[in-house]
This record gives sequence, C-alpha cells and structure tokens, in this order.
Amino acid sequence: MSLPVVADQIRAMQLQEDTNYCCRDYLHSHNLYDQVCADVRLSATKPVDEECRKKICKWFYELIDLFELSRDTVAIAMSYLDRFLSSSSKRARRSFYDRKEYQLAAITTLYMSIKLHCKKLVQTQQIARISHGVYSKEEIEAMEIDILFALNWHLHGPTILEFAQQFLALLPQSATKDHKSLQTATVMEYCRLQSEFATGDYFFVSKKPSIIAIASICNALNEASGECFTHFESCIFFQCIAEVSGINPVSSDIEKISLYLKERLFRDKCESKVINRDSPENCVSRKISPGEVSPKCVSKVPSAKDCRCSNIKRYGRVCLLGPQS
Repeated sequence: MSLPVVADQIRAMQLQEDTNYCCRDYLHSHNLYDQVCADVRLSATKPVDEECRKKICKWFYELIDLFELSRDTVAIAMSYLDRFLSSSSKRARRSFYDRKEYQLAAITTLYMSIKLHCKKLVQTQQIARISHGVYSKEEIEAMEIDILFALNWHLHGPTILEFAQQFLALLPQSATKDHKSLQTATVMEYCRLQSEFATGDYFFVSKKPSIIAIASICNALNEASGECFTHFESCIFFQCIAEVSGINPVSSDIEKISLYLKERLFRDKCESKVINRDSPENCVSRKISPGEVSPKCVSKVPSAKDCRCSNIKRYGRVCLLGPQS
C-alpha cells in the first residue's frame, strides 16, 4: 500500500475518533444527569464502576476464545458499551445506575460486535442463553435498538490495533524487507498485547486510540531496541508518524501513556515473550479449560463442545449484581 493511501486512511480514522467515536469519562461525570435520571435511580442497585467494566471485558475475552472468534471483536464491543454509557440516552443512564441493566447492555454490545464483524453466525437466542434465562431474546433486541439510536448508528470506528497496523505501514522500506518481516510481526504482537490490556482498563476510555497505538509502538520498539530496526530507521519512522498524524511520538502525553502501559503490563515480564495465541503461557490469550470456575466474574464456563453446537445449553455468565434476595 502506498504512503499517500496510508496517510489518507490514518487522517480519516483520526477524524472519526475526534467526532462520532469519542468517549467521555462517564464514570466520573454522571452528576450532569443526576436530576434528569432521578426516577431511574429509585429502583437501581448501585452504579457501575471500573471493576464492573473490568469483569465484563475479561468475560468477553473468555467467551470469544471459547467461540474461537477474533479477539478484536472485544475492543469493538467495549467501544459500543463505553460510548453508550457516555451518551445522554435515558436507557444509558438506567444502565449506569442498575447493574442488571448494565449486564444486558454488555451482552447486547457483544452480540452486535459479533454480528457485524465476525463471519460466524450467532443467533439472538444463543446470546440470550448466555444469561441463563435472566434476559430474553426480546429484551436483547430491544436493547440493541436503544443502543443503535444512542450511538446514532456509528458502529465502525477505528480501534487501537487498527491504528497500530496503519502506523506500522509507515515503516521505511529498509525496515520491511524479508529479513526483518519476523521482527515487524513481533512488534505487532507487542502492540496487540498492549491494545488488549488497554481495552480492559478504564483509564484509557477517554484516550484517543491513535495516541494509545503510538504509545504501544514506542514501547514495542524500545523493548526490541537493536533487534528489529536501526536507530536511523526508528527516527525516520517516528518523523513520518508525526508528519502524517500531527502527533509527536515523543510528547509528554505519549510518554505518560507509554509508562502507564509499561508499568501495568510489562511488570510481569510479558515483554520477554513473543505472544502466541495458542500457547498456555500466553498471559492474555489463555483459553479457559472446560468447567473452570472464576471466583471473580464467571460463574461457570461451558465445555468447548457445548459452545460449538447449535443446541447450546450452558454458557459462562458474568456476575456483577452481588447476593440476590
């Protein structure tokens, strides 16, 4: 792909993230809607928080792995969910104050993401069974309509990984020759690992995907310093990113996010391994064994056989509501 084409795609994606696909810090700015939604809170449990979101995201990855779908689907689903909660929709406010409603919104956004971005056909009834009968097919379909209108039907925004892929296409030709293709793929895997971590961390909700992508690339290149590209190639690469995107890769904002990613993620020395989706040592992509129970967010995970057949009887289920009366 030619440099002008890549540059045009990056600028178009930046326009999207600046307009229709931006997200505010909805967990800490909900007071703006408190008076409007006073009636919503009367029957609510308690507002959702960062831990709720983290559990939902973790459960999404586990479910997607069981279905053997693309893990990129989770980033898209979380974008739908965050922007829905960030909207002024009354249904979104109800979802913020009522965790049962929040779980319904989460299940629905995952269904929407799978339906739009995966080749495998998943029926609404199958998604309903994930909740063990808590939510019906009709409730999911009604929530889908509410989410679509709250998002103004904007469903194809850029993700962190998509930005990273476009930015890496700006590498100088000397860095993309055959003898360096493996190193380039390794950098991409580091970026993928960081993007999955950022997807589950609320800290990044209001951050632009392009900024996070550049920060992850900086970390990846630093960890592979001297092994992938020369100092000259790296300088040319970052200069090209700055010219195309208008973002300075050595700015304080990029540095802050890079440090946050590195401290939170690389402290477990994940950077010392080439990420393999099918490897049991993969610290993010680990698949859940049949019947495994998670004490934090999944009540029961079904066998792979159950998940692949059409007559699905049991699914994993995320639990946020606490003890039920």
